[in-house]
Amino acid sequence: MSTNETKSAKLAFIAGATGGMGSQFAKQLASRQYDLLLADMDLQKLRGFAATIEEEYQVSINCVEANLTDEASIAKLAVLLATYDKIDMFVYAAGYGEKRLFKDETSQFSMSMISIHVLAAVQLIHAVLPAMLQRKTGNIIVLSSLASFIPAPGSSIYSASKAFLNVFLESLHMEVRREGVHVQSLCPGLTHTGFHSQQDISRFEGIDGIDLWMEADEVIKTSLDRIGNGTVVCIPGWVNKTIKHAIPAVPRKSYYALAERFAEVNEEKDQ
Repeated sequence: MSTNETKSAKLAFIAGATGGMGSQFAKQLASRQYDLLLADMDLQKLRGFAATIEEEYQVSINCVEANLTDEASIAKLAVLLATYDKIDMFVYAAGYGEKRLFKDETSQFSMSMISIHVLAAVQLIHAVLPAMLQRKTGNIIVLSSLASFIPAPGSSIYSASKAFLNVFLESLHMEVRREGVHVQSLCPGLTHTGFHSQQDISRFEGIDGIDLWMEADEVIKTSLDRIGNGTVVCIPGWVNKTIKHAIPAVPRKSYYALAERFAEVNEEKDQ
């Protein structure tokens, strides 16, 4: 028996638990009576957040400090997760984005983003998957992005790292779906959290009166409702689905010109 076997019926692990999406996952899973194991960089902030969730939903919460851009910290968290016999829901919502041309990035910036989006996610899934396969049940949700389908100036590493997640998770789904393990790559578009303010697009409201934004609680509800129903790449909202399916239909040279022009317009607005 694992030293960290949970006493409750359900346990969810959430990486990036104090972020806009991660915090919504925590609230909604607690409302569904999951006990929580939360990981994030700022332990003091994490404990304060956990206290409010415990009080509101009467669930048990443990907090772990983890820097998911740091190799040693990732490895330490992976060792901890491997001691749990029973994690019913694995949610990886850690990450960040920043509008920056590749030529203006340092190699450290690029590798840190790859680490938190790709390397940490893969290593932590390695840690929890064996127990899920042994029990023949489990759920894995990783926060990707609509940007994974949209190459654009200023988001080369971000979009590419998210595209990796889609292919990885679809492939993993085919490997484990007959073993009772459900896998989802969640690909939201513009969502009202603090995230998009980091990318200088928080002021972008819509096109011809069409609202391009969704609320975080709506995105997460869609994700949790769809996990296990065969939807591996989960794109919440009809606008986001339309964008995803429309982009491949645009000739690539035309798309490049449009994407470059859009980036130039946003740069002009920032000046």
